[in-house]
Amino acid sequence: MKELHQVFSRQIFPFLQVFLLLILFLPFNLVSQNILSDHIIISFSVFIVACLAAISIFMVTINKQILQVTITDILAAYYFVYILLNAYVIRPIPVPDILEIRYLLVVLIYLSVRIMTNKEKNRGLTIIMVIGILEAIFIMLQACGLLESRHLLFKFTGSFFNPGLAGCFIACSLCILIYYLVTALQPLNKLFISAGTILLSCALILTNSRAGWLAAIIGISYILWHSDNKLIRQVKLHLRNSFIPKIIIISIILSGMMFFYQYKKSSADGRLFIWKVCLEMIEDKPLTGHGPGTFRSKFPHYQAAFFTKKPNSDYAFVAGNPSTPFNEYLSVLVTQGLVGFTLLIIILLTLFMNRDITRKQKMKQSFLLTFCIFAFFSYPMEHYRTLILFPFFAALLPSKYIVTIHNQKINFILFSIVFSGMYFSVKAINEFSKLEQTYKLQHRMTTVEYEKIKYDIDLLENYYTFVGYKLPDAEELKIVEDYVNLYPSSIGLCELGKKYKVKNNPNKAREYFTFASNINPSLITPYYELFLVYQEEGNINEMKEIGKKILHHKIKEESTTSLKMKAYVKKILHNLQAPKKVLINKKN
Repeated sequence: MKELHQVFSRQIFPFLQVFLLLILFLPFNLVSQNILSDHIIISFSVFIVACLAAISIFMVTINKQILQVTITDILAAYYFVYILLNAYVIRPIPVPDILEIRYLLVVLIYLSVRIMTNKEKNRGLTIIMVIGILEAIFIMLQACGLLESRHLLFKFTGSFFNPGLAGCFIACSLCILIYYLVTALQPLNKLFISAGTILLSCALILTNSRAGWLAAIIGISYILWHSDNKLIRQVKLHLRNSFIPKIIIISIILSGMMFFYQYKKSSADGRLFIWKVCLEMIEDKPLTGHGPGTFRSKFPHYQAAFFTKKPNSDYAFVAGNPSTPFNEYLSVLVTQGLVGFTLLIIILLTLFMNRDITRKQKMKQSFLLTFCIFAFFSYPMEHYRTLILFPFFAALLPSKYIVTIHNQKINFILFSIVFSGMYFSVKAINEFSKLEQTYKLQHRMTTVEYEKIKYDIDLLENYYTFVGYKLPDAEELKIVEDYVNLYPSSIGLCELGKKYKVKNNPNKAREYFTFASNINPSLITPYYELFLVYQEEGNINEMKEIGKKILHHKIKEESTTSLKMKAYVKKILHNLQAPKKVLINKKN
């Protein structure tokens, strides 16, 4: 019996942990290219993490570890409960299954890593590092033209769709490598780690992710600052005793800030505009926010209101239809309010301000710091493979213990959470697989089924794409209307406006075209569609007014389509002026 116990605790369970962590971080999105791949993979990830948590609990039980609840654990529990209450009470529309699955994923990752031993946590870090190196190799192969990117515009994205997310994963992996480089004792290990560091650095540069660069620089600097390196100790001494090094460092920081801003100025201005509009959203609901997952449905209304007040604003040329605010902290403020934001910041402070830790533990704070810096300029919480880095790194760090709990008392709670994760993940996989078949076979949904999926933008969009065109006109129109009302965008509004124009409902058409032009004033299509509506109505005065706007309209990039629109408008306006010229000639 004792031998069996040792086999399980030293061989089988550790192997299963490594195996499950590898499955969790591997890019299965490259293998599975189905319609609902992302939904199914995220649900499958929850099941994997639930199994990982179950193994961690079994190992704790077998090894008779004593679990200690920290202040961070208590705050995290309060934060999770608040998010659930906010989602089901404050959020104005029903909570989609995928949002619940994402919350479960975060909770289970934190739980499973939190109860691991330090040795098991280090295995997890090594796996993230290895996957990061594989991502870097993937990017280098794309740079050599041997592999293609999944994105049409960006060449170096690794296994991700967006280079920014690849930059996040590689920046975090690079910090882990630097940590191992600083703490490694064997010269051969340092040699291999140095090679990996060079590879990851080159890949990070190729991603062209400013947020990734900045996060990696700050994270690596944090590791070096808290290392026991002689050179670093001398630098610290010079900083304490001399004023000039401080001036140099401040100058470098300010120069770096200007470089990152000017490197992609239009992109930076676009994000600054999004943040500006977000502040107006926060002013409306400062305490509890608009509800989790509501940014995409609420933001366009505020952007349209901004341009209605300031139609000639220069921000029109950097405005778009963002699905995220490109800042996770602003996202929390907008959707969860000051209550959620305060809880999150306090949780982070308990992790970073703990002084009773070793030098190595202090250096490990850099992993979470790197993620947090990246989160200030991007959206790592949107993709499941970068999302799980946050609870993983948070669970690595020690915090002040509050109470020690015997395993028998807490095992019931832990296993309840684990089995809930297994149940909901299997249920979600089953439901998403059925929906996959519905889309592929182009089956019509019942009213109950449709009402359930319409609050998930991806499910609704896919239903319209694969099934909508086969439905009766009234049902197809309802899908488009639901989509536009729930998730407004200039393209969707124009599409709906055209459908109402075909149905001889110019009032509705004008309403949607006007809303589209207010959301994104730099687009010419809404104005052109309004011009066509006024032309059909014979409203010459409005035609002339909107026609002048179109002809003098400044857009980001002139295209064949925009030039054709302007040529048509110019021709019609010219014809409207022709009778006057004829009349003048007759009088002469």
